[in-house]
Amino acid sequence: MKLQKDQASRIRADAAWNNILLTLFLFVAGGTLYYLIELSWRGWSHPTMGVLGGLCFYLIYHVNRIFCRRSLLFRSVVSAVIITALELLAGCILNVLMDMSIWDYSSKPLNFLGQICFSMSVLWFLLSVVACILSTIVRKYVFEYPLLVDTAHGTVSAHTMYHTDENIGSQK
Repeated sequence: MKLQKDQASRIRADAAWNNILLTLFLFVAGGTLYYLIELSWRGWSHPTMGVLGGLCFYLIYHVNRIFCRRSLLFRSVVSAVIITALELLAGCILNVLMDMSIWDYSSKPLNFLGQICFSMSVLWFLLSVVACILSTIVRKYVFEYPLLVDTAHGTVSAHTMYHTDENIGSQK
């Protein structure tokens, strides 16, 4: 019984460390990719956009995981709505309240407070398609098969590691 509890404890520790590594990976990868996209698109970026890009990729990963049985179109639309909402929130804080002038869409049609606009939401949708595909690759091939931290010295299914706590401790 004690051995089983020790194994369950190690499995929980492994899952916690893997989730920390996954979160860091998603933030760094998403932030870096978004920062590079902005550099190539606009010729410059602001460090806060790396943070925003990391948060967006983290959320897209989880949208993609939660709605994995839904169509790519659905997941991309949900992701684009999330990105647009985060852009509005960040814009209101950074551009309106803090007067940082990182972006201004007030000259574009269908804008709201100059912080979001329809054409950028369409772009977020297109980037969301790519981000959903990338997050599936990350989920299936980077963090599902190898256990990056394996103190339990045994095999734990990816489903158990990342999606549920149901079977922890009940393995024999």
